[in-house]
Amino acid sequence: MKRQMGFGWTGLPVLLAAIYLPALQWVFRMEPITLTEWLRILLISVTVVVVEIDKLVRRVIHGSR
Repeated sequence: MKRQMGFGWTGLPVLLAAIYLPALQWVFRMEPITLTEWLRILLISVTVVVVEIDKLVRRVIHGSR
């Protein structure tokens, strides 16, 4: 089974353009994300990744069920 990862990486620049380009900000009614908000997003994302790594390690150690 082949994973389709291209769409996710294509969507990121589009999302950032909608957030930071003034013309698109007006169209989508968005405001730039501050550094503090980016840090919150990063912190939440890291905790999700840590939990998923923990689940993977537990599966490997105890065998997949």
